[in-house]
Amino acid sequence: MEKDVTMRYRRSQDYGKFLWSFNLENMDDFLQNREKNLHPLQIEGLRNLVIGLDDFFEEESNMSIHDDHRVETYSSVALENTDIVRATG
Repeated sequence: MEKDVTMRYRRSQDYGKFLWSFNLENMDDFLQNREKNLHPLQIEGLRNLVIGLDDFFEEESNMSIHDDHRVETYSSVALENTDIVRATG
């Protein structure tokens, strides 16, 4: 049984400065090219994120890490609800 996939698109308002973007399938290339500009914990965190997403896609979704999925990173974002987001740096 296929799940319906709801497409979500980023709104352009309430986002801070755009920092970078990469395709999940090309994450290793992205990290190699920016290795000197990223903290080792950022690299470890991004790798863990992709591993977690890959596991999620395999177990809970009809999507794949090899589909055309991108990660976009911004300096800040404003939330419209009461969700809690934690970040350290």
